[in-house]
Amino acid sequence: TAAKTDLRWHEAFCTAARDWLDGVTDGERLILGLRWRYRMSQREVAHILGVHEGTISRQTDKLRDKALEAIGGKLVEQ
Repeated sequence: TAAKTDLRWHEAFCTAARDWLDGVTDGERLILGLRWRYRMSQREVAHILGVHEGTISRQTDKLRDKALEAIGGKLVEQ
């Protein structure tokens, strides 16, 4: 049924996302938490961490690309 298929894909996505998150560094996890959980701007995160805003922008882009590759790859395997 459609509900079982939806549940299977939801579980596959959650597993892939957890696997990806297990592989990020503490620093990357901090950036993700500040940006996503606390909805801080790149400028605010850069100020808190004492780095240039461009550094946060590049790290965020890199994290996004790695997440899409890792999670997408796992879902394609399914």
